[in-house]
Amino acid sequence: MKKLAYLLITIIFLAGITVTFNACNEEDDTVDIVSNGSGEIEYMGKKYAINFGYYEVYGKFEDAYNYRVYLFSEGVDIENESGFGNAIAIYLASYSPPLTSETIPYESDSFDTYPSFSVQGVLEYDLDTQNGIELNFGDANGDLTITKSSDGKTYTIQFKCTSLGDEKTLTGKYTGKITEL
Repeated sequence: MKKLAYLLITIIFLAGITVTFNACNEEDDTVDIVSNGSGEIEYMGKKYAINFGYYEVYGKFEDAYNYRVYLFSEGVDIENESGFGNAIAIYLASYSPPLTSETIPYESDSFDTYPSFSVQGVLEYDLDTQNGIELNFGDANGDLTITKSSDGKTYTIQFKCTSLGDEKTLTGKYTGKITEL
């Protein structure tokens, strides 16, 4: 049952990314997510590269902005749903406008708590065969720090999550451009 839940989350995650890219391409063909950042995710003592990112704003609810930041590695072809690599989705709710410099605590108990964030993702994942490491830090604690450069063009995103059940830790840091879709 647990494997089925993880598979469902991964499918929803990947389908959401595909819909996002297709919708973006229909509206504006000039959006280009270019690998100009650098970073890594560490999980279970192993490091995984991430090279580019984008974010989407889903609107405001009770004065909080709801949005997602997606960080990816080279080799992931989202538009064609193929390739091999790493992808992390960070779900955020904050009273500050999206991607403003701030520190946000992890919140796993309620989606109505602001500010908060949570993380899902895949590591060494093959989109063609849907095999790889699937991550869902549901019941966890941690924090996320977003730092925006003075010129507003570069971001540094750092996070750390520790699962309350098995005490596994996921950390990440990315520095570079993050495109808004």
